[in-house]
Amino acid sequence: MRNVLFIAPIVKSRNKGGIMKIAEFLNLENSKKLLKGKDIKLEFFNSHFLNQTNNSDGKILLENFKQALSYFSRLKKRIKDDNFSLIHVNTSFGLPLLKDLLIISILRYKTSKPVIFQIHFSGVTETFSHIVVVRKIQFYLLNRLNAIILLSNNFKKEMVSLGFPNQKLEVLYNFHPFMEEKEKKDIGDLKKLNLLFMGSIDNRKGILDLLESLKGINIEYELYIAGNFASTEIEIKCKKIIEENKLVVKFIGYVSGEDKDNILKKTHILILPSYAEGFPMVIPEAMAYGCAVLATKIAGIPEIVIDDGNGKLFEPGDTKKIRADLEYLYNNLKVLKQFMNNSFVYSKKFNLPSYIDNLSSIYNNQI
Repeated sequence: MRNVLFIAPIVKSRNKGGIMKIAEFLNLENSKKLLKGKDIKLEFFNSHFLNQTNNSDGKILLENFKQALSYFSRLKKRIKDDNFSLIHVNTSFGLPLLKDLLIISILRYKTSKPVIFQIHFSGVTETFSHIVVVRKIQFYLLNRLNAIILLSNNFKKEMVSLGFPNQKLEVLYNFHPFMEEKEKKDIGDLKKLNLLFMGSIDNRKGILDLLESLKGINIEYELYIAGNFASTEIEIKCKKIIEENKLVVKFIGYVSGEDKDNILKKTHILILPSYAEGFPMVIPEAMAYGCAVLATKIAGIPEIVIDDGNGKLFEPGDTKKIRADLEYLYNNLKVLKQFMNNSFVYSKKFNLPSYIDNLSSIYNNQI
């Protein structure tokens, strides 16, 4: 059995982003069985051992320095044992990416085992520092790794254009964790669209654009917003727009388990108007429940949301396009039903067994 040291933030007290969700899903029994069939065992190493406040990631704060020192000292001790086959580091963008690169670069001299970095963000401009010197350091340290896992083919093309060796770059799409196939939705003679926004409620996710697009919209709808507010300021702005324009919106907070299952079952359209993303896990999850998707044309999203296939794509901030797409689908239920059916079919490409197959193939190339 090959033991992989799988480094990721595993934090119970904060909103769970893509990295934490993947770590959580890979630690479930179904995943362990699939990995065992590939002769692989993941040893989870928590890179965020100390408690942190919400929305502190990527900021120059004392608590982050303490976190980094704790991460370094614990990992140094673990690597010293050297009883693993490979190190798989899950990282994001900006300062957190630089921190992970520096820590691993210092400690990798204590082991001869290969190191893989998986970047859970997409796009060179969004992922790497805007400071030229810092960006050069990030590129230099990345090039010294054995392999780099990216979330989309588009991101891979960008990296190759910057001089990264094609053979060092791997693409691994995110997945939905459902082992059993969901039932197709039958919308029948639909009178009201159930819309869903799921994620951190903040400006980067485009929540204000979504609410703006609903002003004066000529459809019957109900928008469910699942997630926690990133700040009091954004909460006040959202509720002001809703109240002043009498929007039909229901906040349901962060959902998981059966609550998440229930909301996805009754959702017709998932809307993700983000300005920056990697490969949002909520999209394949919603697709598995037969939801059509309206999303921004950024990062890895166009590789899973096919315009006029299983949804509609738009530019960030284009509230008129969101409104027009919703009105079109409301008035053309045959098209909406086709989008929903296509999502259901496409979702099989992004299931857990496929993810495990692709992940084990990447490991096999390095071990």
